[in-house]
Amino acid sequence: MKSYILICTLCLALTMKIGPANAEDGKSLSPVSSPNLIHLISAEMKGGIFERINGHFVGVYPDYFDEASLLSGVTIDYQMFPWARAVKKVEGSDQFLIFPFTRTPDRENKFSWVARLNEDKTCFSSTGAALNSLEDAKKRKRILAWRGSSNQTYLEEQGFKKLIIVHDTEQVVKILKSDPKAAFYYPCDSAQSFLDASQSKIILKLGAPIVSEEIWLAGSKQFKHTGSSNRFVEAIATLEKDKRLNKLMNKLLK
Repeated sequence: MKSYILICTLCLALTMKIGPANAEDGKSLSPVSSPNLIHLISAEMKGGIFERINGHFVGVYPDYFDEASLLSGVTIDYQMFPWARAVKKVEGSDQFLIFPFTRTPDRENKFSWVARLNEDKTCFSSTGAALNSLEDAKKRKRILAWRGSSNQTYLEEQGFKKLIIVHDTEQVVKILKSDPKAAFYYPCDSAQSFLDASQSKIILKLGAPIVSEEIWLAGSKQFKHTGSSNRFVEAIATLEKDKRLNKLMNKLLK
């Protein structure tokens, strides 16, 4: 009996970590419906935040959601897409939940806000002099924003008309290294790890925070809550009170 319990526990742990076999980057079938399964979706975030390595999903977010899974007794799986596609997948599904998703006025009535995860401060990062305000940034010719992100939307709303929209970290590194006046608008705490965690290719200088925004786990307006999803949300709320995601992120950055 003990051996049977141990095998079942190991199988559950592997299921939580690796996700379904069809969850390849940019390639997926519809999620398999199960009353005790939560489908999470996001884009790759390098540097130990959310990555797929040898078929396993690893990083700060998988560690965090695994803790919520254990607390709630709910199984989770992951799928990974480029960010803009991940958002579209969620918009057209009643099962997917996307993370980390910034809660902004333009998104407020388009999504279901399932669980608060954290708060992100966003700033301009560069290889040259620190860029500390929107006014100073508007004087620069090359301001970069990630395609389909709330950061892109925010800068456009602030009057930035000639943004360089990027979707590849190597592209960002190349531009920032070639032009010290170029700047990338991204969450302050994860910009360096996102582009180059080892700091072997680029070392960023961060400007002052421009804005602070809430980060959520979100679904479409058609997202169907179940007993399992409610337990999962309650577990996240427990972790959020302890600032667990902050602690995991700070541990990564040390």
